[in-house]
Amino acid sequence: MKRKLFTIIFTSVFLTSCSKFLETAPDLRTELDSPTKIAELLTSAYPRGNYIPFTESASDNAGDKGMMMSSNNPINMNPWMFKDVEENDQDTPTYYWYAAYKAIGAANHALEAIEKLNRPEETSSLKGEALLASAYAHHMLVILYSKDYDPETAGQEIGIPFVDKPEKKVLKKYERGTLKSVYDAIEKDLLEGIPLLDDNRYKVKKYHFTTAAAHAFAARFYLFKHDLKKP
Repeated sequence: MKRKLFTIIFTSVFLTSCSKFLETAPDLRTELDSPTKIAELLTSAYPRGNYIPFTESASDNAGDKGMMMSSNNPINMNPWMFKDVEENDQDTPTYYWYAAYKAIGAANHALEAIEKLNRPEETSSLKGEALLASAYAHHMLVILYSKDYDPETAGQEIGIPFVDKPEKKVLKKYERGTLKSVYDAIEKDLLEGIPLLDDNRYKVKKYHFTTAAAHAFAARFYLFKHDLKKP
């Protein structure tokens, strides 16, 4: 009888402990259940990669300066020779590609959390920043990894994957739309996000999309789109 009672007590304690363990998130991730947490996530919605080294090397600002230490670096030499950079270290095209999509992923998670929270009076400006951050990262990707936008041919040229949902599947396959579809999607987020911004929300404005920064980005976007009719 004592053995049976001990077994029952032990099993109850074990199953209770096991249940609590299984209910704990394995990676202790933060639940996006408040505007403050969403705002903190949005600090990761900007690409943490540098495109200047490989774009500068491929521009008219670069030239042959003879045999120097940096001339043996593929990150500097290959873009100048219009060759692919095969490395994926920091300051390479591959590194920036992934950095931009990581930023887009953070923006998408923020947008999903904002929709679930359903408190528009508190999250409107957060949504504006998330939309602008996503639009900017996609803009940088499309101008670096697709052809220049030509209104006559943009509907036939291949763009980049436009990701507007949080990634919840490992190695998901994304479709590359046309150049026009990517620009249209960026423009939609851009125009929807600007009116929602609130500069007073930021403690340090220079690290976020303010209204002035968003308008500067819009001017750049329409310049690349060759649409000079937009205000």
